[in-house]
Amino acid sequence: EGLASRFNANIDFDKALEEEIFISMDKIGLRLNHVTALKGKNSIEIDIKHRNCGGKRICVSKILPEIRRITGKHFLKVDTSCCLKGRDECWLKLREAHKFSIATGIARKQKQTSFISGDNYSLLELKDGKFIMILSDGMGSGPRAAMESGMAVNLIEKFLAAGYDQNTALEAVNSLLLIKSDDENFATVDMTIINQYTGDVEFLKVGAVSTFIKYKDRVDIIRNSSLPAGIMDKIDVEFSRRKVGDGDFVVMVTDGVLEANDKVLDKEKWLEYIIYEIDTRNPKKMADIIMEKCLEISGGQLLDDMTVLVAKIWKSS
Repeated sequence: EGLASRFNANIDFDKALEEEIFISMDKIGLRLNHVTALKGKNSIEIDIKHRNCGGKRICVSKILPEIRRITGKHFLKVDTSCCLKGRDECWLKLREAHKFSIATGIARKQKQTSFISGDNYSLLELKDGKFIMILSDGMGSGPRAAMESGMAVNLIEKFLAAGYDQNTALEAVNSLLLIKSDDENFATVDMTIINQYTGDVEFLKVGAVSTFIKYKDRVDIIRNSSLPAGIMDKIDVEFSRRKVGDGDFVVMVTDGVLEANDKVLDKEKWLEYIIYEIDTRNPKKMADIIMEKCLEISGGQLLDDMTVLVAKIWKSS
């Protein structure tokens, strides 16, 4: 019942924009058969049906420039059906172009005594322009930990893809971990949600360790004090919001990365300094360097699973 009440299937049609597109296209000699404009929270999606142009590609030469002129926004073709023969109608789907693009890099190591990592991760891009990074650390290490974290990640993926919000997904994970068995079952959940239209970033943490944002002149730490999922009936979600821009990085880690250095008390400060000193614009290389520093400081001793997930944000052309 709770899930059903939170699912919002409302679709907001922009009738004024649809009418404006019809009139504008008519003025340049283009008769459209159908226009649908869907207005989301962050973006616009437009479906257009028009007479077969016989391969003249009027979708690129006329429709796209006119849509940009009307809305003042850049659009990309995400789907098209160009009918050269047979049917009389072509179909064009346009989606507002992202302001920011994202590249990711990953480095992973499992505990020395284990043949499988108990950490799991996922990278997910939703239709509303949100890019989501999910990182989960199962209790302990080995197959059992991998199963718990894998289940958490998989379930969150499915809920988000179905249109539920992230809080609903996290509560579902918590409930499932609580009822799955009589044994202790818990997993940390770390989510970073980057809005590719605005650069707004949301951090949701359930028992997860700190996340780091590398700006051009500093490194910010997103800390957490909540318990992992599967311990309490009511999930305790730590929520933070920041802004990122062209050239910034987001670095997510599991606790094995921070615990690699047992020589300092302030482990976040230690990792903050390492991230700040890394001189690369490649997210994969940054993840690899962080892992190398962890192995160096621990003398190559892998006492826990370690995962480093790095995202680089840049302004789309």
